[in-house]
Amino acid sequence: VASDLAGFDRRRVCSRRNDTLPEASVAARWAWITLRCVMAAGFAFGLDGLCFASQIPDRSWKVLGGVGWVYPVVRDQAKAFNRDEKRANVSPERWNDKENIEQFIAGKLGCEVLYHRALPSDAEQKALTARWPDGEEQPELFVVGQVRIAVVVNRGNPVKHVTLAQIRDLLRIDGAGKQWREIGGGAGAIKPYGEGQFSVSRVVMRLACMMVGASRPRASYDYREEYVECPDGDAVLERLRTDRNGIGFFLYSGQEIPPQVKLLAVAKSPDSEPVALEIAPVIQKDYPLSELLVLYLRPDASPESKAFCEFAMSPAGAAIARSHGVTTALEDAEAAAEKRLALARAGQGIPVHAAGPKTLRLLMPEVALEYVRAHEAIQVPYAASE
Repeated sequence: VASDLAGFDRRRVCSRRNDTLPEASVAARWAWITLRCVMAAGFAFGLDGLCFASQIPDRSWKVLGGVGWVYPVVRDQAKAFNRDEKRANVSPERWNDKENIEQFIAGKLGCEVLYHRALPSDAEQKALTARWPDGEEQPELFVVGQVRIAVVVNRGNPVKHVTLAQIRDLLRIDGAGKQWREIGGGAGAIKPYGEGQFSVSRVVMRLACMMVGASRPRASYDYREEYVECPDGDAVLERLRTDRNGIGFFLYSGQEIPPQVKLLAVAKSPDSEPVALEIAPVIQKDYPLSELLVLYLRPDASPESKAFCEFAMSPAGAAIARSHGVTTALEDAEAAAEKRLALARAGQGIPVHAAGPKTLRLLMPEVALEYVRAHEAIQVPYAASE
């Protein structure tokens, strides 16, 4: 407050221009200084009503994780969480992807929640187990959702699948002039289409198949000049409707695939089985061009940190993730429930014989449906008795 009074000058302005402050702005500034004086007095005398204690966060903490497409998702979820939980002040920050798990284990910067783009690898799981051995309380993992990159070609193209190495070779800067016959197609040069440099699809593809390798572990190949950047997935699909030599890559978030276009399955290597992208809001952990959004919660974390993780998994948190193109765990669960319900309605499922009074005959089908929705497809023949 003293610095405000000492530095206050009607000729100084808050904008970049040197105009004189109007009288209304002078009054507003004096009102602000007065308010701060009142707040300071409230803090000095412990008057909660004056210092607006209900608006002061009980505790501030950070959600830390690597760079990439996940940061905007967690940032927006944190904003909503802080708004809904008025006494919360969670702020996501970034650090090096390569050291995510190590810094989480070490509790760097008081990290209680880590956002990461994968489930733990074998090496990471070994490090987690070394820190929290069996028998101790373990870190909790929350799979918020997944992003999947679709690979599409014109329906007239005979190619059915591609490997990650083939994608790298046809996209990188020295892949100009690559021919379809080199990967089992017909005549013609391959023309790639995709989203922009900072899109989710490019970020995922960079780690999946565009890295240089052990000699330069952090470097990735530049894209060839013939690569056509499109504003979104719908624009990529529109190009592939007519270009028989094109191949497209985009973040799949429920776009309708036109009949003139088909999806290509993707294999991690020539020896592995190609995996087709499912046209449904599901999480496919075995799909090669995909990444998960996983929150790691330390076992010694505060209740506020756990509340944030639960918010990220809730319908409100899922809606935020979905707005960024993420297929959420909530959508995946709903899709699985619909599959089970379809099986049960078709008369399929494990038979579970039940018997009881006639009065429960009408109730049993409803109970069975809810069980199917949550767990497993079943059929419940009911024998009514007196």
